[in-house]
Amino acid sequence: MENLIQHAYDNRNYILFARLVHMCVMSKEDIHVHVFTNFFRKNEYTPTTCIAIDVIIAILINRIRRIQCFQKLKVRLSLCHRCNDKKFVFLLAYEGVIETNSEIPKLLLGIDLLLYNYRQQSDESISVSNSSAASSLKEKLPTMTEHMARTLFSQHSNLYMITASAFKSVKYSTENHRVDLKVCFRLFCQHKGYIPYGEKEFPRRLGEYEMDVLEGYCSFGMDTSLEIGGHIRRKGGASGSIGGFVKLLNGKIGLITCAHVLFSPEELLSGIFSNSVVEAFDKSSHTFKACGKIIDAKFPVSRKATEFSSASSITLENNIDAAVVELVPTINSFGFRAVPEDQLRSAGFDPGCLPAFPGKIIPVPIPDCSEKEQIQNVSGKIPGASESVIKFGASTGFTIGDLYFNRVHARFMNQHISFYGTDIGPIMCNQIEIRNLPQGDFFSMGDSGSFVFCINPNKTLSCIGMAIGLSPSGSCLVTPIDRILQSFGLPQTLESCYPGVSIKPDTTPINPVLENISRFMESIQIQLNDLNRKVQEIDDERKNK
Repeated sequence: MENLIQHAYDNRNYILFARLVHMCVMSKEDIHVHVFTNFFRKNEYTPTTCIAIDVIIAILINRIRRIQCFQKLKVRLSLCHRCNDKKFVFLLAYEGVIETNSEIPKLLLGIDLLLYNYRQQSDESISVSNSSAASSLKEKLPTMTEHMARTLFSQHSNLYMITASAFKSVKYSTENHRVDLKVCFRLFCQHKGYIPYGEKEFPRRLGEYEMDVLEGYCSFGMDTSLEIGGHIRRKGGASGSIGGFVKLLNGKIGLITCAHVLFSPEELLSGIFSNSVVEAFDKSSHTFKACGKIIDAKFPVSRKATEFSSASSITLENNIDAAVVELVPTINSFGFRAVPEDQLRSAGFDPGCLPAFPGKIIPVPIPDCSEKEQIQNVSGKIPGASESVIKFGASTGFTIGDLYFNRVHARFMNQHISFYGTDIGPIMCNQIEIRNLPQGDFFSMGDSGSFVFCINPNKTLSCIGMAIGLSPSGSCLVTPIDRILQSFGLPQTLESCYPGVSIKPDTTPINPVLENISRFMESIQIQLNDLNRKVQEIDDERKNK
């Protein structure tokens, strides 16, 4: 195969070359794993080899996106070689937090796969920044011309910023790392020590000044984001909390909160819910801005207790108070609201290692029972759930509470939802109770709609439900999240979120890329078939002669 690819390349048979490259990538035979390493090492960078790389990257990205931990993250794959030994590697840059597991391959086509989180600042960059900040030195610094800067950017695709500094990092990869007082030019790149295929190393110096290479990238500050625990309301109404985010059946992103947050008591009583515009609080402008519209809502039917004459008349929706909002396309990222360090420590988290929510939920089973049964023994531990839970609320922020698994049945009547009559108030059964801890109240008015998370042993979070209200004792009542998702016909999973990092939902369709490759390969196949027919015709003519 390697000889065939080289022969097609040398003879400028680019159609055959692309076909062979595609066949080799799709092949699972071990004999082909080193073909690319050998081919790209022997041949210089050309537009033809660049096309081959693009085809390979598109196919491999599709494979990577099938791995569960990468399905909701932005990823970028590039072929590079190490500076010290020129060995080829694939660099997979991603944004967010992943759980390292056996699903992630160590090799792609026989080439090492290295992971790189470009949201995480390098230790070297931090140490140099700290030295600069601590110094009162006002050194005159050189300035690179725009022409020279643009030349460097055009030659190095992984170069993100050029600046000058009075401090230079020395021997970072050794135990003798230090930051010297020395005027230099500073270059920030995606991954130090690795050079994209077809490019050269950074220059060692420019004129009399040395180059100092660090890791880092630049990004625009413009962003429209929402936070779990942020304020949400219908225009002109009272506000509650953004619970969490979910992928809707149409492929778009939605959020979940309580129905009583977005609808008036009269609307809740009537059961008629409009597709109203919803607003979320924007911290940058300190005002509420439109974020989406309501597409579905559930609220307990306010009927007299005698109307529930049998167990068969009770449905899942009788115990759900929730609304789903489809977000506008301009909402392009979401995450957790910021948490003070003292609150993180009180919940057992290290401020340097923030809790992550991979999107998993904890189902709360409902045991089957007959109409004659009056008592069920269900108190105790929920499988897979911890006793300590946290929430992010619009009113009280980050709080910690104690999960008490004893099914609670409640009738809601309070100053915000004035349901008149003695037995027509909304009744919600099989709720979960969260008790307060000495640290303070877990829930307060304005926190309705906030998601409640169990703390896993590895300090990640799993969602168990949505807070809906207060009990007479001041504890928090929570509806299990699996029943909320089930009532709307949504998948039993949520969008992942991470405190301090806004994760942009990956809505880039994979199919168009594959379709373009497929159409390209189909055109090649047609041309090859035509070529084969012509060759066959020539052979037939020769035989007839």
